[in-house]
Amino acid sequence: AYASERIMLRGLALGLDPVVLLLSYSALFPPPGPVIGPDSPTAQGKSAYARTKSYADRVARRLQHDGAPVVVTYLSSVVGPALY
Repeated sequence: AYASERIMLRGLALGLDPVVLLLSYSALFPPPGPVIGPDSPTAQGKSAYARTKSYADRVARRLQHDGAPVVVTYLSSVVGPALY
């Protein structure tokens, strides 16, 4: 988590535009509703892994709020009932 923060800050200090953060969707899981979307809040994280992703997401959102050219994409997988 702290490594993601340091890399984002270093990229911004170097003038990179955009700085792209690839995060697991676990930063947003479990969602407060039935669907995860662009306005879903950062979750607290149920595992140590998820907590690190949530921390990085909060840092990225803070930087975005402050006007930094940070872009976040959430890598995911299909989650739901079995097909059979």
